[in-house]
Order: sequence, then structure tokens, then C-alpha cells
Amino acid sequence: MLCILTIHVPAYAKESQNTQEWIYKADLPETCYIASTAEVNGKIYIIGGTKDGTAVNQTYFYDPIRDTWSQKN
Repeated sequence: MLCILTIHVPAYAKESQNTQEWIYKADLPETCYIASTAEVNGKIYIIGGTKDGTAVNQTYFYDPIRDTWSQKN
């Protein structure tokens, strides 16, 4: 598992090699810092972290096909 510092910034992804443009992607629903991240079956997971100096126990995953974030229960 990779641990990185994450902040609430817009995510961008390259649209295609043909257009060479960047397009806006969905924001993570909540700000979090020092979260663990992982990629599983094409989805990006943000696990735990801190918010306002307090540890949080939440997991979000991003589906790049649907361009959506969902909270994992």
C-alpha cells in the first residue's frame, strides 16, 4: 500500500493523445490528508487519513469510467 499526502484539489486527466487536452474530473467528496491509496481492479481507493487534525475511518473509491467517487461501507 502506498501512503501519500492528499489534499482537496481538482483532479484532471488527459482526455486523449489526439487532443492533448486536460479535462476536469470529479473531486474527492471530502478533504483528507495523509491518506493511504491503492488501485484495485481499475478503481482508485483513498483509505483513512486525517481531517482537521483528527484521524478518520473512511474509504472512498473512484471509478474512472463513470467519473464518480463513492464511499465504501
